[in-house]
Amino acid sequence: MSLTLGNYKQYFANIARCAVVGLAFVIPLSNTATSILGLVFLLTCVVSLTKAQIKTIITHPVTKVICLLFALYLIGAIYSEASTQNVNQALRKYVRLLLIPLIMPFFADPKWRSYSLLAFIAAVFISVVAAIFAQIPVFKDNIFTSLFVAVASFILCHYCLLYPKFKWLIISGIALLLYYLYFVSIGRTGQVLFIILYTIFCWQSFAKNIKLQAVAAVLLSLLLAVSIMLPSTFMMRQKIAAQEVKTYLDDTNASVATSSLGSRLTFARNAIGLIKERPLIGWGTGSFATAYRLQYPETVANNSATVNPHNQYLLTGVELGIPGILVLIALFAVILINFHRLRNIDARIGFGVVCAVACGCLANSWLMDFASMFFFVVLTGILLAASD
Repeated sequence: MSLTLGNYKQYFANIARCAVVGLAFVIPLSNTATSILGLVFLLTCVVSLTKAQIKTIITHPVTKVICLLFALYLIGAIYSEASTQNVNQALRKYVRLLLIPLIMPFFADPKWRSYSLLAFIAAVFISVVAAIFAQIPVFKDNIFTSLFVAVASFILCHYCLLYPKFKWLIISGIALLLYYLYFVSIGRTGQVLFIILYTIFCWQSFAKNIKLQAVAAVLLSLLLAVSIMLPSTFMMRQKIAAQEVKTYLDDTNASVATSSLGSRLTFARNAIGLIKERPLIGWGTGSFATAYRLQYPETVANNSATVNPHNQYLLTGVELGIPGILVLIALFAVILINFHRLRNIDARIGFGVVCAVACGCLANSWLMDFASMFFFVVLTGILLAASD
C-alpha cells in the first residue's frame, strides 16, 4: 500500500501531537528533554501543516498580537544598548511565543487535550513525591515547581466536578499537592497563585450558587488557618516577607544584598526609572542588564544578579518602552477573551493557566525563563484549540 501526501502529513501530524503531549510531561522535569521534544515538534509541524491550517494560524487574533510583540523586539534589536549576543539570546527566547499558534491546529480533538493535561499532572505528582521524600526540588527551582503545583491543583479542582466517580481520589491528590505547596515548598509565588486560581475556579463553577460559594470560602479559610497555626513554609515565608519589607523601608541599599523582596523592590524602582528615561522606545531588545549597569552601578555592586527586574512587565517596558507593555498586556487579554467566550472545561482551565502566568509575571520574568515560557506556550497552545 503506497503512502500519499495526505498519509505522510497525517503520520507527521501524529508525531507532532505526541511530541507536544511529551512536552506537557517533561516541562516540570527536564530542560534537556523539553528542548529535544520542542525541536521534534517543530520539524514534524513544518511538514504536516495543511494550507487550511496555515490560513487559520495566520488569521487567528492571538497570532497577530504575538507577531506584533515580536516585531517590536525585532525593531528593538536595531537600536539596542546590549551586545549582539544578548540581543540574539533575547530574540531566541521570545520567538518561542510563536509555538502557541503552531500547536493549536494539532489539538482540535479534546481527547488529545486531555492526554496532555493528564501528562502534565502526572509529571507534577512525580515532582511533588520526589520533593517530599528528598526534601528538595530535585527537578526544578522552587518557584517553577510551585507554579506547576498551583496550576495542577486548579485543573484537579475542575476534574473533581467533571469526574464525580473519582472525586475522592482526586481530592486526595489535591490534598497532597496542597501539602507540598504550603508545608514543603518555599515557592511563595505558587502559594499566592493557588489562592487566585481557587478563586477563579469558584467563580467559574459556583457563580450562581451562593451556598457552594460559602462552602468554598470556608475550605480556603481552613487551608490558610491550618497553614498559619501549624509549622509551615507558608507561615515562614510570610514572616520572612514582612521582615524583608521592613528591611527595605529602613535601608534600601542594604536590602538589595540581604533579602529577596528587597532586591525585587529595588529592581522594580530602578526599572521604572529606566522606563521614564526612554518611555517610547525603551533601551532595546535584551538591553536590561546593560542599561541597569550603566544607570545604577551602585546597585550592581551590591547584587550582581541584575539580568532582569523579576517582573516581566517592567522588563518589557525597559527594553521596548510603554508600547511594549501595552502589547504584552494585549496578548494576555486577547487569549483570555478567547477562553472566556466559551464554556467548555478546556477553555476554563486555559483561562486559569493564562491568569496564573499573567499574575506571576508581576513578580517574575516568566516569558524570559525557560521552564515557565515553555509551560505557558505549550499549555496555552493546546487549550486554545478548544476555542476553534
